[in-house]
Amino acid sequence: MEEDRAPLVEGDAATATTPVDPPPYQGSGVTQPAPPSYGPVVPPPVPNSYTSASNTTNVTVVTNQPMLGFVTAPPLPETYMVWSILTFFCCFWPVGLAAIIYSARVTSEYNAGRYESAQRASRTAKGLNFTALGVGIAFFIFIGVSFGIRMALVSTQR
Repeated sequence: MEEDRAPLVEGDAATATTPVDPPPYQGSGVTQPAPPSYGPVVPPPVPNSYTSASNTTNVTVVTNQPMLGFVTAPPLPETYMVWSILTFFCCFWPVGLAAIIYSARVTSEYNAGRYESAQRASRTAKGLNFTALGVGIAFFIFIGVSFGIRMALVSTQR
């Protein structure tokens, strides 16, 4: 119980019961004093400015950055997305699927700022669409010729 008491002020008996430290705050509505100030308050620096090295005079020099010219992006290359979807469903679907993938890559590469890669993906999608169209046309010609030959053989056998 003796350990919980605050140290007593040395002196006569009247002040012997007065603690040196005030009692801890227990929600009695008493406000604590403000903490001591430890030095002058220095304002934060202003962006894009320089202040003098000494604190005796406050000189603020504001500099502006030079304006650079606008960089214009080249136009978005052709995506060939509609053509890719048509070749996927109507021609040769494996090559049409690859054309759809490259068509989608055109926009994503362009938005990422890789313009040469977007051009390359556009050319690849166009080439794949031509390939799928050629394979599809060749397939339909083959089916037509095969069907024609089969019908000719069936009609001669009757």
